[in-house]
Amino acid sequence: MAHRSVLEWPAMIDRIFGIDVDDQRLALWLSEQLWASHSEQLIAAALQIRHAH
Repeated sequence: MAHRSVLEWPAMIDRIFGIDVDDQRLALWLSEQLWASHSEQLIAAALQIRHAH
């Protein structure tokens, strides 16, 4: 299910000095979701690379 992005407002041009707290929260949430979904694949790929060298 798609949700409207909280990045739409304020416009990105207003964030030239960095990310705000909501950006940080979103980035953390996204990273947790990606890790939960793909950690096994990422770990397997890292181990494969480690053992290849």
